[in-house]
Amino acid sequence: MRFFKNLSIPAKLVTCFTVMIAVILMVAGAGVFATMKVNSANEQRDYLSEFERDYRDLDRAYLVARQELIYFLTTGDRAGLAGYESSLEEIDSQTDVLKAYEVINPEVAALIEDMDAAIDRWEEIAAEQSELMRHYLTVNHARAIEASGEPREVADKITIIAGELAKSIDQLVLDVEAEVAQAMRIFQITLGVGVILLIAMAVLFGGTLSRMIATPIRKMTEAMSSLASGNLDIETLDMKRTDEVGAMAKSLEVFRENARERARMAEQEKIEAQRQVERSKKMGTLTKGFDEKIQDVLQAVNAALDDVRSASETLTSHAQRANQDAQDVAEQAQESSSNIETVASATAQLSASISEISSQIARVTEITQIAVGETERTNERVDKLNDAAHSVGEVVNLISDIADQTNLLALNATIESARAGEAGKGFAVVAGEVKNLASQTVKATEQITAKIAEMQSETGAASEAVRGFADTINKIDELMAVVASAVEEQGAATEEISRSVEGAANGNVAISNAVKSVATATTESGDLSNGQLDSVGRLAAANDELRSHVNGFLDDVRAV
Repeated sequence: MRFFKNLSIPAKLVTCFTVMIAVILMVAGAGVFATMKVNSANEQRDYLSEFERDYRDLDRAYLVARQELIYFLTTGDRAGLAGYESSLEEIDSQTDVLKAYEVINPEVAALIEDMDAAIDRWEEIAAEQSELMRHYLTVNHARAIEASGEPREVADKITIIAGELAKSIDQLVLDVEAEVAQAMRIFQITLGVGVILLIAMAVLFGGTLSRMIATPIRKMTEAMSSLASGNLDIETLDMKRTDEVGAMAKSLEVFRENARERARMAEQEKIEAQRQVERSKKMGTLTKGFDEKIQDVLQAVNAALDDVRSASETLTSHAQRANQDAQDVAEQAQESSSNIETVASATAQLSASISEISSQIARVTEITQIAVGETERTNERVDKLNDAAHSVGEVVNLISDIADQTNLLALNATIESARAGEAGKGFAVVAGEVKNLASQTVKATEQITAKIAEMQSETGAASEAVRGFADTINKIDELMAVVASAVEEQGAATEEISRSVEGAANGNVAISNAVKSVATATTESGDLSNGQLDSVGRLAAANDELRSHVNGFLDDVRAV
């Protein structure tokens, strides 16, 4: 506690608030931890719900497929076969989805693998049965497989695995809920302890700060009021403390000692004041005589100062004018140099512009030749497009002939099927012919597709060629614009050369005038300097006389 007492007031406050903030942060951290646990649990619950839904969808699809297969085995109705095959697609899809949940834990992964293996085995048996059911001679064989009991064993195994998966999911949900409950208990305990600690620390810190800060400051205020009213016999406070209260007590003691010293010095100052009154009377007499003597000297000094001031102002004016003329000379010289450089640069630009014109004209010729080549290629591609269109017409005629023969054979097949004496042998022959004609129709269709693709390709190439021709013409226009711009730059460079030469001539004239002005100002400055020498001599004499009178006055004052 003594260590806390010797801390500064800001340190005391910072310590108290730091401890309270640490407790608050502890409670907040527990709350954040509990919130994260709850959010994680909710995400796991949702994930497990999706897992349960997906595995139940797989189980449902398997049950539907098995029921449809049994119906097909029992009745021979192909509607059951269609339902079985549709359910197989859903089983394959759901099996792939279920494998994504193997990351939950090794136990679930093993169950998923077992279910996948069992379903694969059942699908192998079911595929064999469905294949045997497609032929009337092997129907009994397919039904015998079902009667052997193996499909039932596989189905029972799948049911057992599904039950174990359901138990695993339920256990995982219970584990998640247990984690949430534990996190909430930790948060509630931390919150309760934190609130109790905050209340206890608030009471403790409030009483401690009041006793260590408020009470000493109140006593300090009373002592300062007594000292301000002139009472020097105040209570001595605790000056051993190393905080602000101890520093204030030490300062108050210094104030009391200073007040006592000021009272003693006031008495001495009263005696010294009486001495000063007598001394002032003597000083007044001496000052009056000194003033009369010094006035004459000051008048002479002022006259000399006026002469010096006038000459100085004139010299300053000449110096400023000479400085300005010198600056003008420098600027004109710089401008002349710049104009000369501009002439050289403009000449170089003129040469470059001429070279650019020659280069661009040669480029225009090349691009024109390219445009001619693009036009020739465009004509060739258009000819190919016409040939492809002609081929398409021939293929279409072939398709028409094949279609007519197909219709005729279809009519013959109808007649033969009406006769159907010996299970339709003639119908089989006609059906074979129809199949051959159908194959020819497919080939003709493929030829049509190829020719159409060729036509599209040639049409696109022709379009690209036309666009290339247009781009070439645009480039010719751009190059002609560049040629015109180069010609304009040539004219501008010529004008710039003319202006630069004229500027250089004007700058040389200005330089000559400025040099003459500087020479005149220098002559006048020399005359004024001679006049200033006389004024300085008069000031020196007056200064010697003034020094003599001042020394005499000071000797008289020291004697007083």
